[in-house]
Amino acid sequence: MDRDLTTIVSPDVAHDLAVRVQESTQAAAVCPLRGSVLVLIQYDICEEIRLDVIRQLLQARNAQATFKSSQAPGYVRYQRPPVADRLEPLVLDSGERLTGEIKYFDYGVVSLVFELPFSGDWDKLVELSARWTSDSSFEKLASRVIHQRLERAAPALIKPYNEENWLQEDYFIFHIREIDGSSTAEDLLTTQGNRIAQVVRGETATLSESERAEILQTRISY
Repeated sequence: MDRDLTTIVSPDVAHDLAVRVQESTQAAAVCPLRGSVLVLIQYDICEEIRLDVIRQLLQARNAQATFKSSQAPGYVRYQRPPVADRLEPLVLDSGERLTGEIKYFDYGVVSLVFELPFSGDWDKLVELSARWTSDSSFEKLASRVIHQRLERAAPALIKPYNEENWLQEDYFIFHIREIDGSSTAEDLLTTQGNRIAQVVRGETATLSESERAEILQTRISY
């Protein structure tokens, strides 16, 4: 014999459940993008870094080559893996919390990467790009971290350069792993091409058709 089961809840519990469902639905609607934003800063500081020495000095580890595809051949790897070490989490004035890592390469280059997990809509990503690419605090922070680490790593540096002769490169990387509502790269470029161009340029103003086309043709690959 079939029986109907009825669950009775109080009005307060029902209201609380309704609110939670509504909040979850709204969160899903306004957070179509999920991924991370990275700041990569590299310095060419000397002719060579003795990785075996710096590994002992800093009690660090060898970094391994990683690839997006699981089909990458096993023989593709670093000839001399860089030494990697974690950095203390960084909290910006905005309250954003970033994790960090520093790598030492045998050919005299040191790189720092700061990463912020991202979840939000296109407007939030455009605003974040414009704010971060015009912010000099990352460079100041990286410079402070580099000087602190190199004080300990000095015995591992061969023919270090004067600081005014250091070569430096900065990159902002927007790694979006999940995008709701876009099935193909062509669909994404068609529906969000202007937003993507704004992120690449670090601008909140709407770009002209010619500016957007130039950016998408020369800087975007998929």
